[in-house]
Amino acid sequence: MGAKVHVTLESSNGDKIKIHNPTAYYISLRDAKLVSDGKTISFATSEMFAPNSTTDLALPAGVKAKKGELLTLNVVNDYGTNIPCDYYL
Repeated sequence: MGAKVHVTLESSNGDKIKIHNPTAYYISLRDAKLVSDGKTISFATSEMFAPNSTTDLALPAGVKAKKGELLTLNVVNDYGTNIPCDYYL
């Protein structure tokens, strides 16, 4: 499921991450975590990505993502289990 989602760093100042769901299915996000400068920052709890949609996830105030940093999306499968999906920005 996670491999089909496209993740990109959206803005030039690094405060948004664009999630594109090209699939025909809804994707439920439990939370997102960014590893930035050696710190893990949790954000974007309880989001849902509609089929064939694009969503911008805003980072917390003062947090700037950089190219190459690790983003983990914890998505929920049909059985309610968290599935961590890792992406490098």
